[in-house]
Amino acid sequence: LDTLGEGSHGVVYLAEDPNGTEVAVKVLSSMDADSADYRRFEREGDLLLQLRHPNIVGAVGRGRDPNSGMPYIALELVRGHDLDDVLMARPNHCLRPEEALFIIERCGRALATAHGLGVIHRDLKPANILLTGDGEVRLTDFGIALTEDVSERLTRRDEIVGTPHYVPPEVLKGENASWTAQADLYALGCLAYRMLCGRPVFDRGTLMEVLEAHVNEEPEPLKSHDPTLPDEVCELVHRLLSKDPSVSPTPEALLAEL
Repeated sequence: LDTLGEGSHGVVYLAEDPNGTEVAVKVLSSMDADSADYRRFEREGDLLLQLRHPNIVGAVGRGRDPNSGMPYIALELVRGHDLDDVLMARPNHCLRPEEALFIIERCGRALATAHGLGVIHRDLKPANILLTGDGEVRLTDFGIALTEDVSERLTRRDEIVGTPHYVPPEVLKGENASWTAQADLYALGCLAYRMLCGRPVFDRGTLMEVLEAHVNEEPEPLKSHDPTLPDEVCELVHRLLSKDPSVSPTPEALLAEL
């Protein structure tokens, strides 16, 4: 019916399924079945058909176009705005603590379900969080997600996976095998920091400076940006941002605290 968005690897269309329900259809641009992008796309479809949760944008089907052979994923159609756009429209580009905690809690629920199925998102960031018209939070884009038992490595060992402002230090110091469920919790801490103070946890001039800061520097205290922030909120966010993954709470422990 229409085009919803277009990126370097594919297009998302507004479509209607045979039952008359509107859906978002994601179509891959490349037809190279041996490419990493193609294999990621196939895996994304498999994962999304498993991930059934109110705070995850799931798939309702997948297949291939009978004429072109192009693979597609049919997704739930979610009306709303991504968190990145919402933040940019706010004064000082930040949210009220109660708003940020609500989003953290909903993302924690989504991650608990994903991690329970052995799925690590690996790209938690504002652009991948949708705020719906009815006030809900939906996590999307599992395109570079990793399953804990995956045997096929879809990235080169020297490739930076994810978005630099949200990549955990243990991953930057090691190899792809360093990705664990706790990496998503570090990214959630980076997301919380961004929502509460209006800037990334490490706001540096170059990509390399950002990556080095994640490994070697401690975040500036949230209170230095906003002294009115509740102590318990700041303490939770800084625990999520710990360089030691064992200090960060699990999604279940996080939900118990919120």
